[in-house]
Amino acid sequence: MLFDVIEPRYRASVTGLILSCAFIVGALTPVLMGWTKGMFGLSASISGLAVVYFASSMIVLTALRTRFGKDYYCEATNAKRQG
Repeated sequence: MLFDVIEPRYRASVTGLILSCAFIVGALTPVLMGWTKGMFGLSASISGLAVVYFASSMIVLTALRTRFGKDYYCEATNAKRQG
């Protein structure tokens, strides 16, 4: 979906930015899980992670429904779709 809303000249930069954010979150998750395990237990920590995944998916779904149509980039015409 990233390439559907980003102009071709910016795609490499945006891909690098998204990958760096993914690696940062992926690296911090075990630290956060270890911290919450000590406070709440492992089952609560894993359940909390599931809640975070669900909330994140709802944010992505909301963004898809509200913003994708406005930001879609059509490569055939080299322009953003109107409407």
